[in-house]
Amino acid sequence: MKLITLYITVFFYLFIACNGQTNKSKKAELDMEENETEFLEKILNKEGYVLKQDVFDQKTKSLLGLSTDTLDIGYSNIYINGEESDYVISKKGKFIKLGQDLLQDLDSIEYQVLTQKKALPYISDFICLNKIIFNDDLTSILSIVKNKDLASDIVVLFNYEKNDILIDTAIKNLDQINEQPAYYIKSLLVYNDVNKNNLIREKLLKRIAEKDIYIITSLIDYLMKNDSKIKINEEWKTKCYAQLMNFLLEYDLKENHLDLNDRLGYWQLERLYNHNKQLEKIFSKNKFYDFPLLKEATNDYNVLSSDDRSENNEQNYIIQDPDGYTNLRKEKNTTSEVLQKVKSGEEVDVLDNTGDWWKVKTQEGKTGYIHKSRIKSYNHSVSVLRIYDRSDFNSFSKEIQPKGEVEYVNKVNGWDFIKVDGTVGYIPTEEQKEAFANKPKRTNSFLADDEPELMKKKGFWDNLFG
Repeated sequence: MKLITLYITVFFYLFIACNGQTNKSKKAELDMEENETEFLEKILNKEGYVLKQDVFDQKTKSLLGLSTDTLDIGYSNIYINGEESDYVISKKGKFIKLGQDLLQDLDSIEYQVLTQKKALPYISDFICLNKIIFNDDLTSILSIVKNKDLASDIVVLFNYEKNDILIDTAIKNLDQINEQPAYYIKSLLVYNDVNKNNLIREKLLKRIAEKDIYIITSLIDYLMKNDSKIKINEEWKTKCYAQLMNFLLEYDLKENHLDLNDRLGYWQLERLYNHNKQLEKIFSKNKFYDFPLLKEATNDYNVLSSDDRSENNEQNYIIQDPDGYTNLRKEKNTTSEVLQKVKSGEEVDVLDNTGDWWKVKTQEGKTGYIHKSRIKSYNHSVSVLRIYDRSDFNSFSKEIQPKGEVEYVNKVNGWDFIKVDGTVGYIPTEEQKEAFANKPKRTNSFLADDEPELMKKKGFWDNLFG
């Protein structure tokens, strides 16, 4: 019994000692944090950093989606779309800091910066980051573009969109979209502040479309492959699809792409609808989110793809390479420029399968050549028939999967009037489909360079003298 009592007494004193040691350690860390905060405040003030509390509160909410009321007294970790970032924010110091670790040898850093006037890269980046985010300082923007990664974080993760130079720097640094984490892709698509009226980052996405349209196709492709990982409200996710598709369709219109094989938007829309059968219905229910090009392209899809989907044994192609990927080349030879690396298992659209080098289009929308030995085909059985209410492509239509025989009743204006499974309606003949496919697309829009001039209305004196 005495031995047990001794053990309990020793354990109690050890617990008290350890607990006291832990409290001392925490206090020491808080003291270091407070010293660092005061030092960084001093650095910012020396560089003309001025920030009122209400501005700090407003910018923290609008750019980071954070309420300062929820921040800790000391440093608080910054979470972007649920993921912990490499940044912390100081409520007391009213600044954002790069990295979560405390600065080592603070006295030495303070001596170098304040006494020797030495420019340390970390301190310079820290100053620029905060003067951009909270002061909209142009000099800092021009300085930070040399640090492409930090410039990208400011635009993408912190939603900063007030300077096109900074945005363009971030866009140039966008690489390998499919390799990025889900939280980063979400930051490209929607704002951190979920209370905004329009959650979609339309300005940034429009700029991306202007600079590199293939990034837009990559974003759609990423959404299709990682739908469950992108934690966005379904309504806004659908709007994202619509907005991204509209950028592609505007691009086709601007580039005057008349051939279906050249239409990046139509090709991507076809892939999107094949991937998610419900998306077309959602777009239609929401009046295509006021994107007339999306409505028009959907109509084209319904007309032109119905014939393809009614055939059995439809051919599809995937890449198969023992190296895990193959090269998409600009010309038909192994020394030609590599346009893209295509992973094994990814589908490609074969545009021309003559010769040893086949012309293909990748999921990112790039066109080039791949040796036929790296392309394998497989069958995809589908049987679908689209029936129209009237002999008009603009009339209401629906798809059915015929179980019985199709009865051709008569022809009306180049359309077949049919009966099948108790349903009656019209289907276009091959001549009608061909005429529709060759119908010229409009080339004038707010994007076109050759907008026709509006005719000036003649006044009284014009009519009198001609």
